[in-house]
Amino acid sequence: IGLLIERGHRHIAGIFVYDNYQSIEKFQGTAAAMQKRGVEFQDDYIKWCVSNEAHDQRFARSIDRFLKGLPKYTAIVCCNYMIYRLVRRVLEEQGKRVPEDIQLIGFDDVMISTVTTPQITTIHQPVEEMAELCVEYITKSLKNEPVPQKIVLPVRLVQRGTTVLKTEI
Repeated sequence: IGLLIERGHRHIAGIFVYDNYQSIEKFQGTAAAMQKRGVEFQDDYIKWCVSNEAHDQRFARSIDRFLKGLPKYTAIVCCNYMIYRLVRRVLEEQGKRVPEDIQLIGFDDVMISTVTTPQITTIHQPVEEMAELCVEYITKSLKNEPVPQKIVLPVRLVQRGTTVLKTEI
């Protein structure tokens, strides 16, 4: 998010899933990062959906109406790859180019992020470390040993083609 704001983006749209704890955390982190940099996530620039909608053609039409209803936006944050895929299709149908017209950031840094064109700029989460900690804490819990209630691991931005500066194109 910092990258987008540093590049002058002030009208950033976001699409999140409200029945998914991880997506809610992604929204909260995105909103906090924006606020820290002096940019508010405007309510009408946020679209919420339920998990099963991300596979639905009707949701693509809903995204189309959402984006057409925004007075101006220059970037979109997508909470997962399924949302990203729908957003890309809608933008193409609207005649908008990524990253030339709209810049996109996703989450999770899944392998598919590197095989799309352009490759997806994404927030990388340390999945292997998360899995190792889960196994460790489950094992401790089974032995009635104390485990932390909450763990926060660092994330990092992996910049790829969906946020290339216009001068870099």
